[in-house]
Amino acid sequence: MKKTNVIIIFFFSSILLSACSTGFLKANSPINHDVGQHMTVLFSDSSNIKKEDNYYDAILEFQSENPEQTQPFMIIDSDERDIVRYYDVQVFPTMIVLNGGSEQLRMEGVQSKDEIVTTLKEALKMQVHNESISFYH
Repeated sequence: MKKTNVIIIFFFSSILLSACSTGFLKANSPINHDVGQHMTVLFSDSSNIKKEDNYYDAILEFQSENPEQTQPFMIIDSDERDIVRYYDVQVFPTMIVLNGGSEQLRMEGVQSKDEIVTTLKEALKMQVHNESISFYH
């Protein structure tokens, strides 16, 4: 009887501890940046990089047209599984604009350069209103 109680207590303790660690991981973004700071993150598949040319071109064009709105840019390779899983990236390429810890914009799949630039401009306008948008292809 005592042995059964110890096993039950151990079992529930391990479940409780694993739930706590998962919550801790979700609360702490693996991409470090300041609260209130916008950051553009491109999730890339280096084995199929040709599909991503429009994203690179669009980001460069957007930054050259809006130098006062230039924000940090980061590329995350599909091999970085923890970060890919944290942001629930299912399709490559995926571009996410983060505002502090929250996602403001998400574009998935192959998009035209003009679509990406237009969406980034809309996101810039929405930053003022603290809204979020998603575009999937």
